Amino acid sequence: MNSCTILAWLDDLQMSAHLAKISTVHSYDLNFYFEGADILKTVLPTVLIVDLGGLSEKELLSIKDLSPSSHLTIIGYSQQIAASQVNYFKEFGCHIVLGRNELLKNLNSIINKAFNAR
Repeated sequence: MNSCTILAWLDDLQMSAHLAKISTVHSYDLNFYFEGADILKTVLPTVLIVDLGGLSEKELLSIKDLSPSSHLTIIGYSQQIAASQVNYFKEFGCHIVLGRNELLKNLNSIINKAFNAR
C-alpha cells in the first residue's frame, strides 16, 4: 500500500473521476475536503488539489494559514487562469497554479512528480 494521499477540495465531477482513477492505479489514498475539516492531520506526503474558481477570500486565507510542510503540495486550478492570477494564488500558498484543462491533461504526471519530489 502506498503511503501518499490526494486531498481534493473541489466540486468537479470530471476532475474527481480522474483523481479516483489515478488513486486506484497508484494505490494513493483519496479524500475529499469539506469545510471545517482539518486539512492536515497527517505527516504523510499529501497533494491538495483545490478548485480556486469558487473560493471566497476567507477560504483562500485558510489555505494560506496551513502550516508550511514538506509533506504538502498544493495544486490550484481554475477554468481560466491569467498570468497575473498565478502570482495572486501563489501568495495564498498554492505551489502550482494551472488552468483546468492543462491540469486534466497532465494530472497523472503532476501528481506523481509531486510525490516523487520528496
